[in-house]
Amino acid sequence: TVALHLPEPLYIMFMLATWHEAAISVAYVPSLESKLSWTPDWLFTSEDFPKDSAKKIIKIDDLFTTELEKMELAGQSLKFDSTADTIKVLFSSGTTGIPKAIPLTIAQLEARENTSKMYWPDSGNFLFTFRLTAITSFQAFFANSLCASIIKTIC
Repeated sequence: TVALHLPEPLYIMFMLATWHEAAISVAYVPSLESKLSWTPDWLFTSEDFPKDSAKKIIKIDDLFTTELEKMELAGQSLKFDSTADTIKVLFSSGTTGIPKAIPLTIAQLEARENTSKMYWPDSGNFLFTFRLTAITSFQAFFANSLCASIIKTIC
């Protein structure tokens, strides 16, 4: 499980990189940290967090970005075992105010993509102002971008 706490453009890049490696991505929300019953394997963040926030923490800063430019690109993507595998975990408090983890499988994302085609406008632009950590804006991003085709390629 790879937790991401990054500005939006980096969040998208690292989320897709996580999927490239057949790992589950989850938005890291600091206010939920004490309420989680598990510890992420990795945390990629642009901020400082206590060492026990994840098994391994990678700070994304200017030095990391400079080193990243020197690294070789990854080869073939790893594959998830099946479309029943969880690929993304999002959080919602719904109406209770209590955080609830929502695991999404590849099959569920594909079904949501197909369903959303019935409801999204055929033409014109629209704007979601929620961050991609919210399920509605993540779904909008997924259904209306190259993200869906990327998942189909790597899964």
